[in-house]
Amino acid sequence: MFGSRAFTSTQTGHRCTSSAKFTSTRQIENDIGDRYRIDEVEDETHPKRSLACSLISSVCCPILGIIAIFYAVRAVRAHSQGFYAEATIFYKKAIRWSLITFIIGLVLGSIIAFTFFVKTVLDHHIHTTNMFSIVILALLSSVKAQYYNHHQQQQQQYSYNNLNLRPFHPQTNAFGAQGMQQNPRVRGNLISDDTSMLPFGSQIVVSLADVSLQDVASRPLNTLVLYGSYRFPIPFEIPYSMAQVQINSNSIRQYAIQARIEKDGQLLYINDQYTPVQLIPAPINPINVFMKKISTSTFPGNFGTYTPRPPIMNSPYICLQNPDIGPCKASIEQYFFNAQLGSCQIFFWGGCGGNQNRFNSLSECERTCSFYRRRMITNNAKQRWIK
Repeated sequence: MFGSRAFTSTQTGHRCTSSAKFTSTRQIENDIGDRYRIDEVEDETHPKRSLACSLISSVCCPILGIIAIFYAVRAVRAHSQGFYAEATIFYKKAIRWSLITFIIGLVLGSIIAFTFFVKTVLDHHIHTTNMFSIVILALLSSVKAQYYNHHQQQQQQYSYNNLNLRPFHPQTNAFGAQGMQQNPRVRGNLISDDTSMLPFGSQIVVSLADVSLQDVASRPLNTLVLYGSYRFPIPFEIPYSMAQVQINSNSIRQYAIQARIEKDGQLLYINDQYTPVQLIPAPINPINVFMKKISTSTFPGNFGTYTPRPPIMNSPYICLQNPDIGPCKASIEQYFFNAQLGSCQIFFWGGCGGNQNRFNSLSECERTCSFYRRRMITNNAKQRWIK
């Protein structure tokens, strides 16, 4: 471009304020025939503009901006030393790298801005969802609280005690207004002076039983069984059917709550107190069943016994004894050997007292009284036992 020109005059510079471009005007000699003519020509744009562009583009992408600044500085230096052709080359490279730097910086900035926008939208969506869930739960809690308050106000018109005896209401019939409800249930809590955690794997058995007959084992209406490790008080809820409740105007039926807690066949807690409950009408007030912790011992066999008892006597005397439920009112399933039939059968033990013809499992009963079972089979069940 400028390599073929012969520079014989000095160079002057001026700034064009309208275009903000820094230009350079030079005088050159043109050989026209046998005479010379002096012309003024305008050089390329001053390389300081490329330096400004490279500095601006380096803000968008500093790594590539360093390359653009490098070429811009070299263009300015070559221009100041008079190497205009070299300055033009560096100027174009600086402008090119400035443009590349600006485009790449713009793309990266757009990607970062889009990522931030998406993250903000997702966070806002999650926050909105959480707020919506909180509002729904608050509304449900408010409705439940209003229903509970209304239910409590209805209950306050009945006069009842802790035993859930039949409430007095002048407008109810002989069976009570609640006696005809479809899903009656007994609610309450197992309480104890012991506040320690129950052992892992404990079995909690709560029964609603008919205890009307004193000399006969109680008849369970329904039984609730819980497994796991609990801490007192332990809530329970036992549903029952009105069809199970015998209504007889000539006799009064008595019902009670019976509960026990055991682990691996070993009794841990038992309610040794009589806990009555009125089923017609359905009870309103929760029933508190007091559980008593008992000491346990291990006797021969794979299963532990419920309560400590004297050393086991000879098997003949044990297997000949009649089953004895004891004085307590619990209902614990046990096995006894029926000497008349020569087999082990189920009976319900009261929880205390009784005799030793009481076994925790069928296998223990058959193992202890196996001699008599074989003897009776041999004699074809014709042996008469001396009582």
